[in-house]
Amino acid sequence: MWEERRILIWGKTYPELSFTHRETVCTGGCFTDGSPVRIYPVPFRLIEQQRRYRLYNWIRAPVAPSTSDTRPESYKINPNGIEVLAHLDTAHGWEARREVIFKDSSWYYECLGDLKEAQMHERTSLGVIPVREVTKVQLTHRSESDRLVHKEKLREIKSTLDLFDSDPAPDLEFFPYRVRVWWRCKSPLCPGHSSHIYDWGLGELGRRVGERTMLAKMEEISNLDTYDLHFFAGNLKAHPHIFIVVGVWYPKKKHMQQSSMFTP
Repeated sequence: MWEERRILIWGKTYPELSFTHRETVCTGGCFTDGSPVRIYPVPFRLIEQQRRYRLYNWIRAPVAPSTSDTRPESYKINPNGIEVLAHLDTAHGWEARREVIFKDSSWYYECLGDLKEAQMHERTSLGVIPVREVTKVQLTHRSESDRLVHKEKLREIKSTLDLFDSDPAPDLEFFPYRVRVWWRCKSPLCPGHSSHIYDWGLGELGRRVGERTMLAKMEEISNLDTYDLHFFAGNLKAHPHIFIVVGVWYPKKKHMQQSSMFTP
């Protein structure tokens, strides 16, 4: 059932509580042929340190098509079999990363609307989309009911844990903010979109340093004179017509080679 595959990691969403797995992270990546893959669930903070991957790590791990998620890109993983391999750096405008991410053009869309069309007809659930314009970046406050649900869920999960757990992870904090962007795709016909950013790195920056720093970081990389900005978009299992931003691609333009080989 399991097949060992190499995967380049390009996205991790902020952890969520889970009654079954205690907490989970949704991970986005590419196989060696450049085709996209969603790995879920991953109890990331609960696995051994040496198995915890960074963005743009190559990993090798046993994976299998998900039996509980019919989206074609969705796979489950055996976390005890994860082996972290090489890391692809940011040299030359993220050249090494670009060679993998844009190797398979089938999941590259000029507009989020095109990705939604593909979802309706082919159940496509992941895509990478170039950003032509960012019109607004804003902090949004999560609701008080969200906070109370998180608190109660955490209480129930902790009540079922083994008291002699030898390596408990710190409680997953409720982070009350998200970043939302208003943007337009590369397509000149794009009507504009509004999306929340679920990227773990951005959320962790806000948790550790403060929400204003998180907002400032997103505002910085939204400067399209400086950054070649693309969004990795993925839909929700329960609401397949709704897409969120699950990862951000932002090499600096001045470091990019002027070669069509590396132009998506």
